[in-house]
Order: sequence, then C-alpha cells, then structure tokens
Amino acid sequence: MTRFKKGDPVRLTTRYANALSKAVQAKRVDWRMRIGVVRACNDTQVTIMWPGRRSPDYVQVKGVEDA
Repeated sequence: MTRFKKGDPVRLTTRYANALSKAVQAKRVDWRMRIGVVRACNDTQVTIMWPGRRSPDYVQVKGVEDA
C-alpha cells in the first residue's frame, strides 16, 4: 500500500533536497521549497511532475513528503 495518490501535492524531504542541490551544478532551483504533483506511485518510487518542467522525475518514496 502506497501512501501517495495520483494528484497529491508533494515536496522533497530536507535531506534529499539538500543532496540534490549539492549534486546540481547550476543552483537555480530551490528544491526545498518546490512543490510538485504525483503522477504515479508504487512501493519504491514516486513519479513527480514539477511546475515548469516537461518531463517527470522519479524519486524514492523515502525522499518525498506531503506538501
């Protein structure tokens, strides 16, 4: 049973967002404050569509929290 449903607003956890910000060269996006929408979810990963992006991102369930 997954805890996220299609259409739920979510954001990245602080720990995951900080790791992502350090990995990206251009720090144009503040991943800690960005809110996306769940497109799909299974037991291990969540597919998130971020505003202003054309393609979704696949994130581990432990790296996502409710917005």
